[in-house]
Amino acid sequence: MSAKTPSRTHQEALADYLDELLHEDPAPTESPREVAGSATAPEHVPDPVASKLPEATRWSELSAVPEPEPEPEPEPEPEPGVALSCGRILPDDERYYRFVVGGLNLAIPAVRVSAELAPEGTFAGPPDALVRTLNPPSGSPLPVVDLARLMLPPSAPALQRPLAERATMLVVLDDGQWAVSAEGAGSLETLDVEQVCWRGDRSARAWLAGTVAERRLALLDLDALAGMLP
Repeated sequence: MSAKTPSRTHQEALADYLDELLHEDPAPTESPREVAGSATAPEHVPDPVASKLPEATRWSELSAVPEPEPEPEPEPEPEPGVALSCGRILPDDERYYRFVVGGLNLAIPAVRVSAELAPEGTFAGPPDALVRTLNPPSGSPLPVVDLARLMLPPSAPALQRPLAERATMLVVLDDGQWAVSAEGAGSLETLDVEQVCWRGDRSARAWLAGTVAERRLALLDLDALAGMLP
C-alpha cells in the first residue's frame, strides 16, 4: 500500500501547480464586449465531441505538402470577438484543439493545426533543451517544442524520461513548419471565449494566453511559442 504514496504525492503537487497556473492572473485583460447588462455566460460547457483530426501515418505525407496556390481570395473581415494581448482576434465560437501534456489540459486554435503525427526518427539537440529537432526517416527535419519541459516544474517525474518516451504524439503546426509535443491524440471542441480569463501581464509565461479555470484548461499563445524556434 505504501508504494502508492509517491503517486498520490505527485498528483497533489501537480494539482497545486495547475491551480497556481490557472489562477495566476494579476492583471487580466477585459473582453471588449464585457458591458453592463450583457448576457450571462452558460454555467457549463458540454464536454467536447471528439472530432479528431486525420492522423498522418507517414512522414512523407507531411513532407509532400503541395506548393501553395497563387494568391487566394481575400478573406472576409474577422467577426467581432475577444482581442488577445498579442493582437489576434478570436470569433465567439472558435474551434480549439485540446490535448494533454504532463497532466495539463491545453488548447490551441485548431486553424493552426496541420496534423497529428506519431514521432518517427530521432530527436537531435541537448536532452534538456526546450526546442529539439526531429529527424524523420524521410522528409525535412521538424523543430519540436517540448511543452512538458517548458511548463512543468523541473522536479516533475515526467521530465526524468527522454522526450522520445514522453511525446507519443506531435501536433504539427503552420503547414508543417514546426510542432509541439503531446501525450496521445487530441480532440476538437468549440470554446466559449467568454469563459476565458485572458492574461493581461505577459512578462512571465508569455506562452500562456489565458485560462478557463472551471475546465482546468490553459490556452497557449502559439506566436510566443514560435518565437522560441531557432
